Amino acid sequence: MALEKARAKYARTVLDEASIAIAATASSRDGQHVTSPWQRHLFVDADGVVGVDYFGVLKDDPAGATDVAAFVRSHGKLVTQCLRRYDGVPGIEEKYRWLSGYHNWCIERHELEATPVACSRPLGRFAPFGGNEVLVAA
Repeated sequence: MALEKARAKYARTVLDEASIAIAATASSRDGQHVTSPWQRHLFVDADGVVGVDYFGVLKDDPAGATDVAAFVRSHGKLVTQCLRRYDGVPGIEEKYRWLSGYHNWCIERHELEATPVACSRPLGRFAPFGGNEVLVAA
């Protein structure tokens, strides 16, 4: 609960320091590069918070139990509806502005065929987790 109150702030599942250390020290060889095997499943945002990239988790699901395209469409519709519903509501609007940025970044990151969420003022910059974070504006 403390981690959620201290770091989560937006609609994200965050990692504590011990989990980040484990993910950072894990490595796998991808051709000639050494990367964290967690790189496709974690992100770092502009606050320096490491979170779970659930789009990446769903896309890489070996069981294929989730219709990723349907999930992405549903997610985008929900974010769009909430952006309208909570426009101008302090403490809530920015959560959906952040989520719109995350949604759009994930579409690009995971090369998903989906329509980005239209948001005039998205929040957030994001990077894949892996030690060489270059934050990309949403």
